[in-house]
Amino acid sequence: VQSRKQQIGGQIPWQLGSLHRLEELWINSNNLTGTIIPQSLGNLSSLRVFYAEENRFSGGIRDVLGQMTSLEELIVASNNLLGEIPASVFNLSSLTILSFGVNKLHGNLPREMGLSLPNLVHLDMAENQFSGSIPASLSNASNLVILQLQFNNFTGRMPGMESSHKLSRIYIYQNSLGGGKADDLSFFSSLPNATSLVQLFVHMLLSHNRLSGTIPISIGSLTNLGELDLSHNMLSGEIPASLGSCAKLEMLSLQSNLLQGTIPSSLSSLRSIKLLDISSNNLSGQFPKSFEGMKLLQLLNLSYNSIEGEVPSNGVFRNGSIISIVGNGKLCGGKKNAFSHKLIIKIVISTVSSVLLLAFVGSWLLIFWNKKRGKQDTVSADDSQLPLSYRDLHKATNGFSGANLIGVGSFGSVYKGLLDKTLKNIRHKNLVRILTVCSGIDDQMNDFKALVYEYLANVVHCDLKPSNVLLNEDMTGHVNDFGLARFLQPTGDPSSIGQMSSTIGIKGTIGYAPPGKRLILDTYKCITTEYGMGNEVSKQGDVYSYGVLLCEVFTGKRPTDEIFKEGLNIHTFVRTALSEKLMAQVLDPVLINELPLGQATPFDAISSSNTQETKKKKGQILEEVLISILEIGVVCSSDSPNERISIGEVVTRLVSLKNLLHDKFAQRQIGGM
Repeated sequence: VQSRKQQIGGQIPWQLGSLHRLEELWINSNNLTGTIIPQSLGNLSSLRVFYAEENRFSGGIRDVLGQMTSLEELIVASNNLLGEIPASVFNLSSLTILSFGVNKLHGNLPREMGLSLPNLVHLDMAENQFSGSIPASLSNASNLVILQLQFNNFTGRMPGMESSHKLSRIYIYQNSLGGGKADDLSFFSSLPNATSLVQLFVHMLLSHNRLSGTIPISIGSLTNLGELDLSHNMLSGEIPASLGSCAKLEMLSLQSNLLQGTIPSSLSSLRSIKLLDISSNNLSGQFPKSFEGMKLLQLLNLSYNSIEGEVPSNGVFRNGSIISIVGNGKLCGGKKNAFSHKLIIKIVISTVSSVLLLAFVGSWLLIFWNKKRGKQDTVSADDSQLPLSYRDLHKATNGFSGANLIGVGSFGSVYKGLLDKTLKNIRHKNLVRILTVCSGIDDQMNDFKALVYEYLANVVHCDLKPSNVLLNEDMTGHVNDFGLARFLQPTGDPSSIGQMSSTIGIKGTIGYAPPGKRLILDTYKCITTEYGMGNEVSKQGDVYSYGVLLCEVFTGKRPTDEIFKEGLNIHTFVRTALSEKLMAQVLDPVLINELPLGQATPFDAISSSNTQETKKKKGQILEEVLISILEIGVVCSSDSPNERISIGEVVTRLVSLKNLLHDKFAQRQIGGM
């Protein structure tokens, strides 16, 4: 029976249990609800394949599942399943694929599951709340090829996998693995003893754990290794030179560890490398000139180390945008206009000529407009772009201090700084407001070009969040950090978005990036966002981020707060409160204290003659406005892009609410006075 992607709703009919000879049941990618395994399905003793992922099943998993003794493939990922997996499931010895990923399951995995499931090829328990240790018996699963345990709460050591002769992909990032001991990576040492493993290993992603110790030299024996991610751990010691033997390595990420020593020159032998990130460590020594020969390199991040010397300007480094060296104070040289950390405040180096052309056209239009009206403007085009030297910018940003670094994107680094009031108060009517331009020589005798601007129009931002919105003295918000942005073509058609974007495959920030299809295999990470690798960006993605931002501002809760677990997120948190008329329970307490709902408001201090009834009406108006704002946040942060409203409609609604507040309170204040 195959009923895939048919938008079928309702529950699994109990009558299916009478099909005793049924061997395959495909009901994935529908809108089915209720219990995933009705009691009657226990009669399907001949069922070999059961695909039910991407539905809306909820509740616990019934033990009746263990009665389907012929099951070979069980895939129920991406639902809302709760509780623990019945022990009987792990006794289905015929299973080759077992996938419970992206649910709300918890508990420990059985110690003997590697023995009781001898035919297991693919195990997917990712994105749940499983805890405890990874069963050591998994090393006996000799047919295991793919192991997905990422985004859980597993602790302890990673078991040796020397008997898993076919294992090629390990995804165990975003857990709490590691005991703070020097042998946390000891399982690496056993891998070279398994000849087949040496030939098969392709992906090994262990980032965001608590792994300590040193990277073993034996890792160089994994000659077919394509991706190695050990970032965001507590690894120490030196980067082993043997990594240079991993000739097929395309991605190597060791960032945010405690690694020391110099960068091995042997890494230049990685001719297939595309992404090399060893930032935020304690590395020192000279910049490896031999990296010039890495012809396929797309991103090299050496930021926040103590590397010194001259940055190469030949070979792959002729494209300065591939390298990030922020936080290495002793580096010099490099390709002119390279991706350097000494650039600008709120400055993004982009296509300088085109932006200057916009500024020129805007200035010309301003002069033409002034002449037409026969008036002499007090600020001419020449006066408006006061010259700024590198010294001025250096002073404004406190020497391009790391404390003033706002972010790093594909165009350059973005710094905040204080400019002279004369510059700050300049007003133009250009489409893009250019405060000034700077062109000259920096303190290392390199060419330095910069644009100082307030905002950039006609782009899909791709990373809207509170830290990327700055407020001026008038409390007017200004979006900044366009490092992940993509330009819209003049048509405004989202389908014609340009290709200028970050070199990193995954875009956006967790919690603010819109959800999307879940990609697992043959990707750098498990991607669950519309901005994931290979997915097109759109204005609706920014609408989602804005909706989350709106909910955060008025609830005082971040989308990554600890309360948001087991399927609860900031969208459902606010939506549920609104539907149950419990808005006061989700509003930021600070906001409630300042604007007591249904009672007197701060505006009442203007007049002591206001009656209690008037005060109550004001509170009711405020409550209605807050509900409307939260409703906007909820609809904008809907999972489906088709359910979100346009940003134009958002503006219309918010302006309407602003006018309502102004009219109601202005009238009452005048009447009270």
